[in-house]
Amino acid sequence: MTTAAEQTLADLDSGDPGRIEAALENLKRRRESGDEIALPLPRIEILDAFGAAPPPEIQRLFLHAVARYHAFVPPPTDAERIALMAALVLRHADFGCAYEFALRLKIAKDPVAMVGMAMDEITRQGCGSEAAARGAGYFVSNLLDGSPVVRAATLAAIRQWPLEAACERVIQRVLPQLEPDELATLGR
Repeated sequence: MTTAAEQTLADLDSGDPGRIEAALENLKRRRESGDEIALPLPRIEILDAFGAAPPPEIQRLFLHAVARYHAFVPPPTDAERIALMAALVLRHADFGCAYEFALRLKIAKDPVAMVGMAMDEITRQGCGSEAAARGAGYFVSNLLDGSPVVRAATLAAIRQWPLEAACERVIQRVLPQLEPDELATLGR
């Protein structure tokens, strides 16, 4: 007999969009009801079954599972969760996912550390494609709309970004949000 965990894992790894969507919805229901089952952290590649542009609702289900599900085994680190959320935003450039990702960091216990980790992850994964630059731009823009502490942490991270064309394209997207004194401190 197949357990609920085995069935959910099989559905997530099936490559079948309908089964993957059902499994992600199942994880959401289980999280909301407090009836979570132990599973490994899902891989970003499960979304490949939906093609180059997974529907926004599927992306949000994936992001919410990564950000909010508590019964992953082994328990993922903050860095592992951030890496998956960053990959989602960079691959698919959905504004809603970028907003949700930024919001998760803004409300964290230590938003400064989380923003720094996420901004490092954005540059580690790279912003070379148009979709990645757009997704990173949405994400950084949402962080800049945060509290003064989050905004300062975001600007501090941008100052550490490498002088590469990909990073510069992201910065160009958020320039209108910056104050003259902030622009001056970027040294770009």
